[in-house]
Amino acid sequence: MKRTAVLFILALIVAAFPGRAASAEGGDIRELSPVEVQRKMTGGTPPVLVNTMSLIECRDHRIPGSECIPVTEMAGGWREPGDRDREIVFYCESPSCRRSRLAAETALKQGFRNAAVLAGGLPAWKESGYEVLSTKRIHRVGIRSVKPDVLARWISGGGTLLLLDIRTPDEFKTGSIAGSINVPFETLQTAWRDLPMDRSIVVIDDRGHRSFLAACYLFERGLVDISRLFGGLSNWKIHQSKGTEKHGSETARQ
Repeated sequence: MKRTAVLFILALIVAAFPGRAASAEGGDIRELSPVEVQRKMTGGTPPVLVNTMSLIECRDHRIPGSECIPVTEMAGGWREPGDRDREIVFYCESPSCRRSRLAAETALKQGFRNAAVLAGGLPAWKESGYEVLSTKRIHRVGIRSVKPDVLARWISGGGTLLLLDIRTPDEFKTGSIAGSINVPFETLQTAWRDLPMDRSIVVIDDRGHRSFLAACYLFERGLVDISRLFGGLSNWKIHQSKGTEKHGSETARQ
């Protein structure tokens, strides 16, 4: 399958990305284990593998032969795909990553009859001992991990702290930490140039899975005062809700 065909598939995904699409068959998306995918890659007609993460993540580590196609770059008119029966396997960074499932669901809905997801995502592929390709490896450094209560103190203390939320714009709209700015991971390879070099930056993602690599990427480019929110925004919300409950209990006792 040509790259333009794969791009067309993900162009369709963009429109549906904010919500969860229904499977074309009304059921669960077909999952393939790492063993099954590896077997298909070495015999017969191999499936098209699509890494749905950012270019930074995909170039850092991906399954050999994969297309690096971030969902957010697929908007626009792409040529009609060829064979809608060609098997396409979507995958992403975490076992429960919704990007790959949304990609497969949307592809099925649009008439691609053989879309699937890699069960367990890239972590399962690595755990199975299969090869991972790195074309532009990000150097790992010791990034400070900040818990929500510490970050709350930093924010209340004022100063020039910059809260950098790397989630998608749609995720950002559903809720964010007051005062944070949204720079999606998918745009970070160019947007980092607009970030201030003289401010402390805290990188925020959804659950703490992607902020480390994003922070390492920024550190490589000279933004050295970098931290990451431990557990991401999900952990922040838990901390905030506990604080609200505690405050309510104290008010009731008074």
